[in-house]
Amino acid sequence: MKCLIVDDDFQGRLIIQKMIGNRGECHQAANGKEAVLAFRQAQDAGEPYALVLLDVMMPEMDGLTALSEMRQIELERGRERPNAAKIIMLTAVSDERTVRAAALDSCDDYILKPFSGARLLKSLRDFGLI
Repeated sequence: MKCLIVDDDFQGRLIIQKMIGNRGECHQAANGKEAVLAFRQAQDAGEPYALVLLDVMMPEMDGLTALSEMRQIELERGRERPNAAKIIMLTAVSDERTVRAAALDSCDDYILKPFSGARLLKSLRDFGLI
């Protein structure tokens, strides 16, 4: 499983990578702008990400904007569900409007921080990624 971990907190990215790192190849991005670039490059190389773990609140480009752009990239390349990447939003933001916006923009799951490795692994099992 090829995974992209996107969070502006370096320690947060390391913790997530430790949670899932032995289950596949993990790449990291510090903001939405970097994430969209990495996502596009992976698509163009024919080696798309199976999983994107995406924080909502980040500098330069927030997670909701990055989510929308990633789904647009997939659409442009004819990669639609069920073959699209599984995108899980990871955030401390719990207001209903943000959750609804993420759902409308096609995220596959929404996990509130702090979360346990067991919660994340459950989602990955539910999606058939592990």
